[in-house]
Amino acid sequence: MFYGEGKMVRGIFAHITTGGTATIYPGGARSLSALWSPDSHYVALDADRTKYRGEVKLFRVEHGKIAEIALPPNMDARNYLSADAKEHLGSLAFEGMRAKRWIDNSKIEIVSETAASRLDSSKGEDVAQHFIIELSRDEAKIIKTYAEKGA
Repeated sequence: MFYGEGKMVRGIFAHITTGGTATIYPGGARSLSALWSPDSHYVALDADRTKYRGEVKLFRVEHGKIAEIALPPNMDARNYLSADAKEHLGSLAFEGMRAKRWIDNSKIEIVSETAASRLDSSKGEDVAQHFIIELSRDEAKIIKTYAEKGA
């Protein structure tokens, strides 16, 4: 369940049978949405932290308990920008991740994107890198990655 405090939304996992709860997104976001795996053992939480910054958190749900699974490293879209764009933009880039779809019970597609062209049309470039992530209990690993054409 998600609840709001002013302009921020927080995520709470509630196990109805036991009455147990766990705060899964305590920092707050502009919006939160959940994408459940087909077997309901995993959930991807999309959080829009700011207007131009989104993130994905993965959780495993088992026996009424929920545990976060760390995303693999090096999934930031800025890693896929050209050297020229990185030099020009420095640390300024609009970027984010979103859970696109579950492929099966343990594989999810996550998209990491930049929208650097919003900063400067002459040097800006947009990147959308897709990652197929395989989950195994409390571990996530990249099994495939590809760039989106026309990003």
